[in-house]
Amino acid sequence: MSEKIYNIKKSNLGKISFLEGTSFISISAIGDDNKRFRGVLIVRTPEEAVKKFSSWAMDFAYSHISDRLTFHNSIVNYLIENWMDNGIKSFQKDMYEHFGFEEFKDMDPVVFIKSEPEMVPLCMIHIAAKFTNGYFQVPVNGLEISIRYVKNVLAINFWEDDIDANKINENDKCE
Repeated sequence: MSEKIYNIKKSNLGKISFLEGTSFISISAIGDDNKRFRGVLIVRTPEEAVKKFSSWAMDFAYSHISDRLTFHNSIVNYLIENWMDNGIKSFQKDMYEHFGFEEFKDMDPVVFIKSEPEMVPLCMIHIAAKFTNGYFQVPVNGLEISIRYVKNVLAINFWEDDIDANKINENDKCE
């Protein structure tokens, strides 16, 4: 394996700031080819996560897993057996209290989680965010979901033309 070494000037470093509430949501699992696949979705608000995550996660996972029904039902069964109170019921409560979905208020929790396929990925990020410190693992295809709230990220500009070890003086080098 080869290593790349870069001599970087201080001017090549910077900070990218995100809006309050920005999060990176990643999903990882083992696909039909027995290889792990990974993807990341960046959202700016919890509302945006509710709108985008479930369809993105399902499209992404189903592009690697052909038996969609078995995969989905296995996750639903795991959630029902292991995450009823702090999981399905708390997510159902959040959906009607914070997002105004009154139709979920008196619905049976099992009927709720099975009502729409989109509820399952949303319930999993709810569990990850509220109960498992941002990381949730499901024993179905090695499924892992991680959510990280991001305020600042270190950025490095590798594309500047004058990054050359011969041109960088000792005061410009970063440690």
